[in-house]
Amino acid sequence: MPGVVLLDHAIAALAATLARPLHTWRLGSAKFLSPVAPGEPLDLAYDAAAGGTIRFTLRAGARDVATGVLSAPPAAQDGAPA
Repeated sequence: MPGVVLLDHAIAALAATLARPLHTWRLGSAKFLSPVAPGEPLDLAYDAAAGGTIRFTLRAGARDVATGVLSAPPAAQDGAPA
């Protein structure tokens, strides 16, 4: 599965889980660690820091397949809604 598809699914799942739009957030980094077959089940783990970053990991079983960091836009980091 292409990395851009993995990122799209991860960001959409984070937005739904956190009940907030993330379309203005910046992707600070992304690493693709292992290939993912189409239809392979994935799990998402994340840590939303108070400083305006969200670190996430996509896993297929026990295998980490991708990691990334999202950063809030500057206004959101200063306390304004994102």
